[in-house]
Amino acid sequence: MQTQKQQIVLKLVADKKITPQEAAVLLAGQGTAAKEAPDHQIAIIGMSGKFPGAGNLEQFWNNLHDGVKSIGPFPSGRRKDTDPYITRMGEPDNVYGLGGFLEEVDKFDASFFRISPSEAKAMDPLQRLYLETAWECIEEAGYSAHNIHGSATGVFVGNDHAFGQTYKQMLPEEAPFALTGSYTSILASRISYALNLRGPALVVDTACSSGLSAVHLACQSLIGKECQMAIAGGVYLRLLPLQMSSMQTVETESADVRAFDRYADGTVWGEGMGAVLLKPLKQALLDGDHIHAVIKGSSMNNDGQTNGITAPSPDAQHDVLLAAWNQAGISPDTLGYIEAHGTGTVLGDPLEIKAISRAMSKFTNRKQFCGIGSLKPNIGHLVSASGIASLLKVVLALKHKQIPASLNFREPNPYIPFADTPVYINDKLTPWPKQENPRRAGISCFGFSGTNSHMVLEEAPPAALSDSTGVRATRHLFTLSAKSMTSLQASLRNYSRFLREKELHVSDICYTLAVCKDHHPYRIALVVRDNDELIDLLAEYDTNIESRLEKPGQSRLFFGYHKLVTENRTLKETGDLNKAEKDRLSRRANELVRRLQDEDKSAESGILDEIARHYVSGADVDWNFVYGGLYRKGRKVSVPVYPLERHRFWVQGSESPPAAYESPLADHPVQPQHLKAVALTGKLQGEAYTETEKTIAGVWGRLLELDTIHIEDNFFELGGNSILSLELEVELDKCGINLDFESVNRYPTIKELALYTDSLKIDAV
Repeated sequence: MQTQKQQIVLKLVADKKITPQEAAVLLAGQGTAAKEAPDHQIAIIGMSGKFPGAGNLEQFWNNLHDGVKSIGPFPSGRRKDTDPYITRMGEPDNVYGLGGFLEEVDKFDASFFRISPSEAKAMDPLQRLYLETAWECIEEAGYSAHNIHGSATGVFVGNDHAFGQTYKQMLPEEAPFALTGSYTSILASRISYALNLRGPALVVDTACSSGLSAVHLACQSLIGKECQMAIAGGVYLRLLPLQMSSMQTVETESADVRAFDRYADGTVWGEGMGAVLLKPLKQALLDGDHIHAVIKGSSMNNDGQTNGITAPSPDAQHDVLLAAWNQAGISPDTLGYIEAHGTGTVLGDPLEIKAISRAMSKFTNRKQFCGIGSLKPNIGHLVSASGIASLLKVVLALKHKQIPASLNFREPNPYIPFADTPVYINDKLTPWPKQENPRRAGISCFGFSGTNSHMVLEEAPPAALSDSTGVRATRHLFTLSAKSMTSLQASLRNYSRFLREKELHVSDICYTLAVCKDHHPYRIALVVRDNDELIDLLAEYDTNIESRLEKPGQSRLFFGYHKLVTENRTLKETGDLNKAEKDRLSRRANELVRRLQDEDKSAESGILDEIARHYVSGADVDWNFVYGGLYRKGRKVSVPVYPLERHRFWVQGSESPPAAYESPLADHPVQPQHLKAVALTGKLQGEAYTETEKTIAGVWGRLLELDTIHIEDNFFELGGNSILSLELEVELDKCGINLDFESVNRYPTIKELALYTDSLKIDAV
């Protein structure tokens, strides 16, 4: 008797939606596919990006699909931060050039990453935005901070440093964290530090090829087993997008980049960032990861000696193509598309086509069988982020089975004999039909530095179909959580829209959310029968969640908030749980989980309701047991990423520290009334706070930029770190409180530190 999985696969073959070879892979299971996967092939299992006109990859693809050009003037909303600085530089008002720009670069969710506001303000937007991009990439792949904590995950980031550290120049000299916030090598290490990743972390600068070179190096690190997974990509921002006289030889006078066109006269600069999460294909198949595409091979070389240090070399480009195809183990006549470097320059474009034609001629005499195009007419030349932008474009094209148009192409460059080459300009949105081989594409990036990179991508292997035989669940527990109420509501809205547009099974969605995501303090849960019920309930709560939450017991939506506090906290607020209480709650929840094994189906819904109540109250549910011992293990699927909050962090060069924090004389300590006014909480009404507590709170408030602090809040959980600990020691000394560095770390709450400080005074007497 055929299983449901076998029936589905055979019907797909009968309907000619998959080939018999693909059916064999599906029926054999991913274990067999993993055994056959070459060791050097790398799976792209997560991706994220922000580009001109696109805050995420969904918008990016829509723009590519519709042929949108996102090149224009510098955003007016950003000029409030740059105009004062340009005025101080003595530059005229018309220095801003056209380009592909992000609408905003000043927003960041500092609290999500436990970074204090003072540190966030001193961090270069490169660090802030790329940290968020890397996190979204990890989340999109179905991994949590808990899952990757301490893992051998590498970070490889391409970044061009040619035009200096503009943001650092805007900061006051005394700004804390100015060094770590702008130090170039910390761009990658910031991600490793925030997520406790133990693989290699490096910043790659090969100019225009930096982003693709970073991905290539990440692949080599994975092949060499230096890391188990890798975050790779590139970033480029132009905080002061001034017209650059030094680059006029490659800049166009208009806003149109005309790659491979007769009227090509140069490029336009843009900005953006992107990241991919990589894992060896063999392991990704075994782990059941959601695979977007496969990197079959890649190569990198240098021009060596040419007519000039920045002049391209068609010989080197030819060689890098051959090396990548060789590693991929393919013939280039199986390629359906090449995303070219294509800067729209008079010299560069013909040389690139010459190198491609010469390399392909070693394998085939076919003409004009492979499409070619460039992303730069859409969003400009993103320099160190151009390679990752091109890679993401190709991945999306493979997934959607369509090749976007290369814009602004009217007449071919007369120096490029397209009719005699293997390539043609893909100047309109084109279906990408299935051929004998899987869909494949190449990506080229050639650096101003002379470093060239080429990569071969292939569409993802057929995903394993889950066999529903033996599924026990008649109800499903849908869980969502966030670090704030604002993000929880945004997440609910995102899932409501997402599930109306995507066809995913409710069991896979619930599995991904329960097992593959972090569980934060603000939580909701729903017990549902199927997709339709989940979609209907989310749509209902999407529009009026606040009123629903105000009526506990009158809604099918379970909601709760908790905060883990110390065992000796005397005054508890709503939702406060100490470790012992949380452990008891978790034990009760997991006892309920195990009851599901013994009860009949009629009791399942009621037990799931009780588990949901415990979960939203703060219980740690053993989800691996739920989906390993009770219900069918779901399939990891791509779901909406955590909605990071948008808070402005920016320091103008004219700002200076408060006068009260100028270095005082040792015998004139700063008095508490001169410190930052902070509202202290944590004592019973009418119970006074000591002068020591108020002084410490004033220093904390100034360093962490906080207005309200609980006396039992942990300094390090509020965003403090070793650098701020040293500054805290110095500032407290100015206030007449003499402590060593170890004491500040040993007593991390205001209550503990104040008690310790006062005990020293008593001992001294």
